[in-house]
Amino acid sequence: MSYQPPPVVQPAQPNNSKAVTSLVLGIVGLVIWIIPLIGYFIALGCAIAAIVLGSKAKKEISASGGTQGGAGLATAGFVLGWIGVAFAIIGFVFGVLIGISMLGSGFGGAEL
Repeated sequence: MSYQPPPVVQPAQPNNSKAVTSLVLGIVGLVIWIIPLIGYFIALGCAIAAIVLGSKAKKEISASGGTQGGAGLATAGFVLGWIGVAFAIIGFVFGVLIGISMLGSGFGGAEL
């Protein structure tokens, strides 16, 4: 039995900080839209920031020549950002429609 040296392990590539931030903002954009009124606008801002940062991170990672990681994080943040934009817009539209229907019905009060 001969001695074999342990395999050489390559150090992990550091993740691009914009990719991580994009993922976090994408998650926040998906979660915060549930809060009525102000949540829609906060979610929309977070989602748009996730889209922009995810796009920039993907460009930086591909231009780094393999020295930066996090392409999957950037893609996930980018996709979650677009989903967050859709949810924020849908939530806002439903909020407006519910508000209009409440105004039309006199806030649900009984007429005497």
